[in-house]
Amino acid sequence: MIKDRLGKIKTNSQSTNAGDALGTLQSSFSGFPSSVAIDKVSVTPIDISFTVISTDSLGMASFMN
Repeated sequence: MIKDRLGKIKTNSQSTNAGDALGTLQSSFSGFPSSVAIDKVSVTPIDISFTVISTDSLGMASFMN
C-alpha cells in the first residue's frame, strides 16, 4: 500500500497543474483506514511529504500494509 501511495504521490510531483495534483493526492488519501488521519501535508515543486496519526495500532498496521 505504501508503494501505491508513493507512486501516486510521485505522479503528483510530475504534474504541472496544481488542481490535478491535489485531486490525485485526495484519491491517494481516501483509502486510509478510519482510525488513520493526515496530520500534516507539505507540497513543494520537488517534494510531497505527509504525516499521519492513528488512534490505534491496528489502524496504523492496516495503513502500513
